[in-house]
Amino acid sequence: MSEVAPITTAPAVSVICAAYNGAAWLPETIDSLRRQRLRDFEAVIVDDASTDATPQVLAAIGDPRFIVVTNERNSYLTYTRNRAVSNARGRYIAVTDQDDLSHPERLQRQTEFLDSTPKASAVYSLVQGIDGSGRPLRGAVDWAYGGQQARAALMFHNFVTHSALMFRRECVAGAPYAPDYPLCEDYRLIVQLADSGAGIFPLRHRLVKYRFHGSNHTTEAFDRMQRYSRLLRRDLLTRIGLSPTDSEMDLHAAFESPPGMPSLPALRACREWLAHLIEANRLSGYVPGRDFDAVVADKWLDVTHKHSALGREAWRCYEAGPRTLLEARHWLSVGSLWVKTMLRRPSVGGQA
Repeated sequence: MSEVAPITTAPAVSVICAAYNGAAWLPETIDSLRRQRLRDFEAVIVDDASTDATPQVLAAIGDPRFIVVTNERNSYLTYTRNRAVSNARGRYIAVTDQDDLSHPERLQRQTEFLDSTPKASAVYSLVQGIDGSGRPLRGAVDWAYGGQQARAALMFHNFVTHSALMFRRECVAGAPYAPDYPLCEDYRLIVQLADSGAGIFPLRHRLVKYRFHGSNHTTEAFDRMQRYSRLLRRDLLTRIGLSPTDSEMDLHAAFESPPGMPSLPALRACREWLAHLIEANRLSGYVPGRDFDAVVADKWLDVTHKHSALGREAWRCYEAGPRTLLEARHWLSVGSLWVKTMLRRPSVGGQA
């Protein structure tokens, strides 16, 4: 690869990366950045006091576009990511984790989108899951919402892969990663970006390979992350005038996590909860009704699909739920195939 001249002016994009004991995958991540078609970038990598060979990997980069910052002691993700942003100079901030890979066109496509859509606060792409050895995985759900629909969808779950995000620096004041939401500081940032300007938007291309392996930070800290995510979703529900109880928050979680044993009472409770959300949003005006109802229709299809073992009764319950606005899209995508499968299953009895 040809020599890269030192950067003397602020680049268009700063890629930030928090690194901790990542020597096994960092070389691939760094190489994926070197291969970017967009050359006008810098990469700010903060080593969070690693105890493996990460310092040696970073010292050997030999590319002036890569800036290495080292924490004196292990300070965890929120501090480390904020420190990376504070050392970044680009007008756009792109994120990568130490074990994820960026497609060669990722930075260029995302930069072109933000350049051509000045009111958008951020852009993200779809991802391809890979295992620890880089082999592709199947089964990822491509949730992709933009604008007002993104604000509604974030009330249910964080659908943006952090490593696939690029945002305008001007849309975040001070430290973008909130210390009061540790382990889901990325979720909180995405909510903030969705509320800024015209919000966040997807590129429906797989521009990032997201690595799943046993030592993922999210795997190790899953239970704590779930608690903080729940707090954030509760806060979002207050924006439409709700004060959800713990049991209602448990019900709301069914739209993010797989349910327990499928049952008609549980499915009916989900239907009633969604109707409650639609009415609360209508009264509060938090998200335009058409956008909110479209997202709710997606969530209703998804949760009913999770109860498809109930057979015809699940279908009857689905028909009585919030589905009309995007019904055509549902049927053309996954709805028709699911219904054909579900209707072959025996009915469990009862009324929808």
